Amino acid sequence: MSVFYFTDSNGNYYELSATTRVSVTEPSRATTNPVESGKAITDNYVIEPRVVTFSGVITNLTVIGQDTSRVKSVDQWFNDIRQIRLNKEFVNVYVEDLNVIQNCLITSFDIDKTKEHGLSGWGCNFTMQEVLVSDRARQVDFPTPKDNVKDDVSGKRDSGNQATEGVDEELAETLSSGLIDEAVDLFREDG
Repeated sequence: MSVFYFTDSNGNYYELSATTRVSVTEPSRATTNPVESGKAITDNYVIEPRVVTFSGVITNLTVIGQDTSRVKSVDQWFNDIRQIRLNKEFVNVYVEDLNVIQNCLITSFDIDKTKEHGLSGWGCNFTMQEVLVSDRARQVDFPTPKDNVKDDVSGKRDSGNQATEGVDEELAETLSSGLIDEAVDLFREDG
């Protein structure tokens, strides 16, 4: 068994026939913000998701699934990888001494063919990125309001705006109609 491989959500095992390079990048960044003096200050340090890259060659592969071992053609193996990407499935990546990097998505999948790969072999590059989930993110369920609460709210919703309550309606009507007449007179004088 290779020390560089990944498994899909069904437990299927995928590895390259010959892994020539494995790269694990653990990026981070410092956040900066400008201040009044015209300088920038660093106020935080953010850990970014890890990125794993596998490079190598694949030929006819043995894929170990939950049921039995079976040999797949290179074309079928490619189709399986494409389906994992289309379904946006998470994979778990196993990298020798780093153990497992869980919840990764295949962000790049490149294949190429040269004379060094032989008749049935293909050069292959994978890039997989870890998906970090915040501990604070939780699903929140809002209960359906009880019928007596729905009735209580709907009566208030249909009653209209209560902001003009207490205004002398006769005074309001006199002011608005007087202003309209005055505006019409000004328009006629200019015309």
